[in-house]
Amino acid sequence: MDNRLKIAVLNVATGKYINFIDPLYECISKYFFVDHDVDCFLFTDSDREFNGAKKYKIDRKGFPGDTLYRYHYFLLAEDKLKNYDFLFYLDVDMDIVDFIDEKIVHDMLAVYHPGFYKKHNGTFERRSNCQAFLPSNVTGPYFCGGVQGGKPEHYLKACHAIKKAIDLDNKNNITAVWHDESHWNAYLHKNKPNLKVLSPRYCYYPFKWLLDMEKQAKIVALDKDHEEIRA
Repeated sequence: MDNRLKIAVLNVATGKYINFIDPLYECISKYFFVDHDVDCFLFTDSDREFNGAKKYKIDRKGFPGDTLYRYHYFLLAEDKLKNYDFLFYLDVDMDIVDFIDEKIVHDMLAVYHPGFYKKHNGTFERRSNCQAFLPSNVTGPYFCGGVQGGKPEHYLKACHAIKKAIDLDNKNNITAVWHDESHWNAYLHKNKPNLKVLSPRYCYYPFKWLLDMEKQAKIVALDKDHEEIRA
């Protein structure tokens, strides 16, 4: 009996972010679902070809458009993504440093934001005229936008809902305070899907309150000059 899963990894890389793709794909091949079938879906403005990647050409929108519209981009591949067992998005400026396997597969997958882990706050959108609005009594948990996923029927449903919310914000000339991350948090808190939440080991950054996780990190957020890369 074949127990191999079909996994789709989703990445967005525009401008200089394309330079992160080669090292990311190397660590994916080394550590990510190594006993299963993994395909990489790359949404990019680059003309470069990447061995084995299923590439979708998009226009660069700059910051924050390139990240805000990620759910729009994923839906460009919806017909193909429906055929996978699990969809996994991660920012390209990440490094997978330890094995990740089928234990993370769930209807929906989120990761505690390393900056707000075990803290009763988060930078939620509080403006009621924004579609990502959450009332002040929602103080946590706050999830990172950079690592997420789910089974296609659930994750693509979220993509459609978030796309619709962002399109409505556009009509009202408003952008959520933390862009796609605000909408991701709003969707999870409002809809309460069947959710597996992973610790910041899956989006590790060396905040002093996370140092006990350093040796157990699975995915590390790379330190970088945001302004230089976004230029």
